[in-house]
Amino acid sequence: MKLYKICPAWRLWFVGLSAFCCFSCTLFSAKKTAIDQEHTAIAAADSPKVRRSSLAAYNFMLGELALADEKFDEAVKYFEAASAEEQYSAPTLRKRLAQLYLRQGDLNRALSETETGIEQDSENTDLIKLRAGILAAKKRNPEAIAEYKRLIELSKAKSEDPYILLASLYAQENDMPAAKATLDQLLKAKPKSFIAVYYLARLAVTSGDLAEAETLYHRALELTPNKEPVYLDLARVYTLQKRFDKAIEITDQLIKRNPGNIKARELRGDILLGKDQVPDALTEFETLSKIETDPSQTRLKIGLIKLQRRDYEGAETELRLVLSQHPENAPARYYLASTYAAMKRVEDALEQIRAIKPDQEYFLEASTLGVYLLREVQSFDRAVELVDNLLTTRPNNLRLMMLKASLLRDDKRLPEAIKLVEQVISLQQESKTDQSDDYHFTLGVYLDEAGRKDEALASMRRAIELNPNNANALNYLGYSYAEAGINLEEALDLINRALALEPQNGYYIDSLGWAYYQMGRYEDALRELKRAAELANEDAVILEHYARALLKLNRRDDAIKALHRARDSAPDSEDKEIGVRVESLLRELGAEPAK
Repeated sequence: MKLYKICPAWRLWFVGLSAFCCFSCTLFSAKKTAIDQEHTAIAAADSPKVRRSSLAAYNFMLGELALADEKFDEAVKYFEAASAEEQYSAPTLRKRLAQLYLRQGDLNRALSETETGIEQDSENTDLIKLRAGILAAKKRNPEAIAEYKRLIELSKAKSEDPYILLASLYAQENDMPAAKATLDQLLKAKPKSFIAVYYLARLAVTSGDLAEAETLYHRALELTPNKEPVYLDLARVYTLQKRFDKAIEITDQLIKRNPGNIKARELRGDILLGKDQVPDALTEFETLSKIETDPSQTRLKIGLIKLQRRDYEGAETELRLVLSQHPENAPARYYLASTYAAMKRVEDALEQIRAIKPDQEYFLEASTLGVYLLREVQSFDRAVELVDNLLTTRPNNLRLMMLKASLLRDDKRLPEAIKLVEQVISLQQESKTDQSDDYHFTLGVYLDEAGRKDEALASMRRAIELNPNNANALNYLGYSYAEAGINLEEALDLINRALALEPQNGYYIDSLGWAYYQMGRYEDALRELKRAAELANEDAVILEHYARALLKLNRRDDAIKALHRARDSAPDSEDKEIGVRVESLLRELGAEPAK
């Protein structure tokens, strides 16, 4: 009584709620009891057929109740029990089971149920549509297409869905004419079909007919004005046409109508990027990041823009913010590692790379970045270990094996590098795929460095056999002959073939000049070597060649000047003996010694 006196309304509400709950429970109980009574009464009857029919109906009703309560596993159990009496099962039961099996991911059983249901009712559009969708999911597109066509015949344009689904399937098959014909068929049946016009516009974009797409989007807006997705798509068409002002005009209208329009702001930012108005794009994305529920994708985009602009600290801040919300975001980690790499913070970059798991996006790219970072700091053992980790999940990956070989070569482990490249070539031969001339070229370089000259030349010749336009191999073989003073006419031919492919390559021109030098054609040699030195940015070896040609033409002072330039460039040369040769030649000429 005390509670009633303090709050009579609350008590009345409570009493009402209790009564309602009791009524609901009574109603459910009554339904269940009625079903049970019916089942008991009929089960006692003499007819087995009636008894089995009752069982099917009883289990079907229990399945429906379980489905209403979202007790899907129970629903499957009851529907399967009802389905056991096939002669009493209806297409509706087959549809229920197919949908539940689909929910469980069991496409085969779902498909089987639709087929059984269609046998019972050959014009059941729900089952046909369900079957078509399952066939498409199983990549059995020709069968799915046939079902959608059948559905279109049965629906007689009452439903637009079959047309859209069929057109979508044709588009997946890259049969754009068939997709367009299907949508045109829908438009003929329903001239004011917004969805037909809209998808025809999208199809026109895919086909590259932007003028037609623009016309169709305007027509779609006439049928359904103020449709935001259409305006956004139209703005994208203007962007593809490089009519940026028209695209910006649309996004501005959408943002004016709704300042919190996330998609319009995102598109506006992308358009500004396309116009190379990076500061304005950044401002737009920063505004967007403040109104989004989850701004991680926008922050990732801001981070990338700042990375490209070499604002490394800004990029680090944005990417760190992404990872604070989504530690599993592999792209953010990869780009943060790239940022640290640009900042020469190698260990920080490697820490981010290690955090990307093998099953995540960007794992291969991140690991490859890690390899190059370790190579840069000459930590070859760690770099090789990283490549070996990649090879455990990608055994016999030829590109990774070649990367490892290059690391072994850099680490002065030439025999191992040569053996690995030979293994790569052997694997390629076993697989009976086209052999790569680049692998033979690389093997030739490594053999040459190991002092195995004849084998190196054989590898170069094999590379040229496989690809007569391998300019590097042509030049390498030609220069090798010129350096050895043998096969000089063939050397000229090989080098000229390389130059026909890359006429402004200073190193190839140096080879030509050196071949002329070895042939005693010093005027020709001087002309080509002078041009090579200009093109190859003061390369020490080329300057040495140029100086020797000058000496042959009795231009001692000019030769000494060229050798001084060569001496200055020697520390940057891959030829570690060049400095010794230059100093020796200067001494022979009685020139000023190195300071």
